[in-house]
Amino acid sequence: MSDDIKLKRFGKYLILDHLVDGGMGKICRAKFLSEETNKIVAIKVIQPQFSNDEAFRTMFMDEVKVSFGLQHPNIVQTFDYGYYNKQLYVAMEYCDGQNLKGYIDKLSKGGYVFPIEVSVYIASQACQGLFYAHTLTDKMTGNDLNIIHRDISPHNIMVTYDGTVKIIDFGIAKANSNAEVTQSGMIKGKLSYLAPEYLEGKTLDPRYDQFSLGTVLWEMVCARKLFHEANDLSILKKIQECDIPKPSSINPKVTPELDAIILRALSRDREKRYGNLNEMNKELTKFLYKYKPDFSNTDVAGFAKTLFKEQIQKDRETFFKYGKIDIAPYLKDLEKEGRKASSSDATSTSTTSINPEDKTASSRFYNVLQGDLDQDDQDIIAKEATRLQAKQTTNARITVQGSDTSTRRRTVSKALKGGTRTRAPRGRERGGRGGIGKWLVAACVLAAAWLNRDALMGRGADGGGAEARSTASGPGGVLVLQEFDLYKQKVFVNGREQDIDYRNQVRVPLGKPFVLRVQTPKREHYVTTMTLGPDEKQKTVAVPRTKPARYSLIFTSDPSCLSGALEFSLFGEKRREPLPLAKSIPLPFRGKGAEYGVTVVRGDGIRRALDVRFQYAAQTLDLCGLAGAGPPRASSTSR
Repeated sequence: MSDDIKLKRFGKYLILDHLVDGGMGKICRAKFLSEETNKIVAIKVIQPQFSNDEAFRTMFMDEVKVSFGLQHPNIVQTFDYGYYNKQLYVAMEYCDGQNLKGYIDKLSKGGYVFPIEVSVYIASQACQGLFYAHTLTDKMTGNDLNIIHRDISPHNIMVTYDGTVKIIDFGIAKANSNAEVTQSGMIKGKLSYLAPEYLEGKTLDPRYDQFSLGTVLWEMVCARKLFHEANDLSILKKIQECDIPKPSSINPKVTPELDAIILRALSRDREKRYGNLNEMNKELTKFLYKYKPDFSNTDVAGFAKTLFKEQIQKDRETFFKYGKIDIAPYLKDLEKEGRKASSSDATSTSTTSINPEDKTASSRFYNVLQGDLDQDDQDIIAKEATRLQAKQTTNARITVQGSDTSTRRRTVSKALKGGTRTRAPRGRERGGRGGIGKWLVAACVLAAAWLNRDALMGRGADGGGAEARSTASGPGGVLVLQEFDLYKQKVFVNGREQDIDYRNQVRVPLGKPFVLRVQTPKREHYVTTMTLGPDEKQKTVAVPRTKPARYSLIFTSDPSCLSGALEFSLFGEKRREPLPLAKSIPLPFRGKGAEYGVTVVRGDGIRRALDVRFQYAAQTLDLCGLAGAGPPRASSTSR
């Protein structure tokens, strides 16, 4: 691999190499494109013909609904999902290791068997992850999610080289959130790991996963398949009979205690199995430390590193080479794509096309957003925007030499209503500096509206005060969001991100004001303050399509450089973020050198303004480098 290798970019991810190729898609190792981090993810990309099939999209969303909320050390975490380049994708935690199938195949080639203690530990950890999923409840409603994996097999249990066990692929998991119904006669899951009740058409419960996991454990200690026959029909017959040989009859190292645990999990009558996987885990753990009292997960790590020594070294060399790749061109390409998308979005909302030579109010305002005006025009618009901002009024009356005042007032009125893009009269589209024309008036007003929405929309500067920083906990009502995209948008109530279910419902406080924020990539946030009365249990809110926007980022590189809280206003919402920042915060790029009102409030009440200015879109700015900027403002109270 040469240093100048050209890799493929998939949205905000740089595809490094393929892990698995399948009929419907592929799983790749990928790098999240960022100058600050070297985060590696596993990304599943679905082929276009399936991505555009409605039934498949429903199935894909079922997987996302199940896996996105799962956060457990023994379950692979889902980070991101969406639709890019006509393909569905989901980005997941990358496990630096192998699935159990890889371990079993490697041992089989050498004529070896899994060590008993390693087999039991892996099964114990899988029990913990599955029990978490089985008992998970919806934090917003308190309802049981009733998740059943339905595809537990050696393929879907990962063991990393450092000894961590993780369940993967909830692609066919059954849960209350599923929209899809399995068709009659369609078998879901790998044939050799089905439970007898599945073949009998019974309603499934978590004990189904217990049987599958018992099958996996049997195969680890016996080094052979449990249900392995010449054809599928014979396999199904064997599962129905469920005549399970004692593991000790095949591997003499298996003790009677372990025999009993495995055979109980593999009982044909599910009423005779463990009540849940927590009970099975307790039995496995008790056996493990009786069998080997000094066992730890480092024993698994040592076993894995010995077994895959050559593969680990090869992977290390590969990642070192990937680390030398210059990602700057890919970041530049990503930014260019963002500009093109913003341009496309802006064009699609207008009845006329926008081009650089068009001097209409709509195109000039769009150019203000993109920072594409020449310097003279930017200076004039910035001057007018500053003057409007200082006046703090919605009754905008602008006087520019050489323009008709009454026409200008009508233009301002239309601009403030936000409903139309007004084209200047043909004869004055390309007027000189002395008769700058109506496009400049509208651009000034719209730029001022964009820079100072709070004043122009009649909102107070505090955007909701202390209530905007309260939580949405306690008894509450329900908001139903219309025109909301689960693939792209995020919802915040009083500054805290909320889970939203497949019905687009989100919990909110009752009887007191709260701030609702909906974030859409590459667009302005939709922010509104509302109150649900004590008797108003449910309300429907239509989420409007907001204007395109490009963003830059602020972050703190050193946890000790700033402390207290960061205060600023964004799209009319008063924000307060604890310092140091847990993650980067996007701020809209308002043009080269535009200043943001960002204040550090220390624990003792001392306030310090930071000079936050961006020179280009997608710029990242380290606040630690600005920690000494700006004079402190004496104040003993925080807002």
